[in-house]
Amino acid sequence: MFPRLVDFGAIELFGRTFHPALHTYGLLLFGGFLVGIWLAARRAGQYCIAARHIYDLALYLIVGALLGAKVLLIVLDPAGFLRNPLGFLGAGGVFFGGLLGAVAASVWFFRSRGISVWTGGDLMAPSLALGHGIGRLGCFGAGCCYGVPTDGPTAVTFTDVYANQATGVPLNTPVHPTQLYDAAIEFGLFFLLLWMAGRRRFEGQIFLTWAILYTVARFGVEFYRGDPRGFVFDELLSTSQFVGVWIVLAALIAWRAVRTRTV
Repeated sequence: MFPRLVDFGAIELFGRTFHPALHTYGLLLFGGFLVGIWLAARRAGQYCIAARHIYDLALYLIVGALLGAKVLLIVLDPAGFLRNPLGFLGAGGVFFGGLLGAVAASVWFFRSRGISVWTGGDLMAPSLALGHGIGRLGCFGAGCCYGVPTDGPTAVTFTDVYANQATGVPLNTPVHPTQLYDAAIEFGLFFLLLWMAGRRRFEGQIFLTWAILYTVARFGVEFYRGDPRGFVFDELLSTSQFVGVWIVLAALIAWRAVRTRTV
């Protein structure tokens, strides 16, 4: 809808022409991350964790998420990476890859600080839902992760040529606002997880609840996605659906293990 909030125009520097702009996606993605970290730091005392640990964690999350998103993107399309390595470096990456990378970085960080990994995960889960929801609004602004054509009541129409050039979103065609579906799911989970936080029965319950519910909901949203994002099993499942199945299975096994250990 609004891929660029501010366009600074063409600027010549050292004989080259640049066209800097403030992009909606980048601003909301970064803003969502900052809000999530701030919220986790504010709530850290409820879990007997010092707020400074959360601010220290932020850098590890950025590195882990970026590496994970890129690595999974390359693993899923090695031929495409070999054809255009620089193009892959500039691509956004795969969300579940970023999630796995961020989780791995968090596990290492919490262990190094002597903090229970499951308690740390429970603290961060609402922030993850909120931050991701804000980031998905950025996706909507940019036009990426767009839906399939529809004439239903939720249909939206993209008209910005720059968005089409950057993401391939079809113009002047009513499509499902899958970005908003995802954002609504995450905002709903954010409030649910906050409500659950004061009623936690075992370590890991909040994070695992998010992992299971979001992944299942995302599985459904994927059926309405229209952007090219990779498929497996002769296009039976999208990449995110395939990875999501394993995440849900792992989360259910972990749920049983940590609940049994705690009760």
